[in-house]
Amino acid sequence: MHVYEMNITNKQNIKTKDISVIRGGNCRFFFPQQYIHSKFLLVNKNGYYVNLIWINKNGDFISLQSIDFGTSDLYGQMSEDSI
Repeated sequence: MHVYEMNITNKQNIKTKDISVIRGGNCRFFFPQQYIHSKFLLVNKNGYYVNLIWINKNGDFISLQSIDFGTSDLYGQMSEDSI
């Protein structure tokens, strides 16, 4: 996964980080990437896997868990309170 930030001066997006995520199988568009601001948690689905990634105070991306569902035919999202 790539992280981009916008350069304020020239309004261009610049890739700032490469984040390693577990992936496998085909991606589907029924499970959008989601950021839960209250938990600093990024939910990323890639193929068979749903990756839970915590963003710490330094802006580092830390993989907390990768869940293998055995199929890429997943859809859904996490609730805002992460329950």
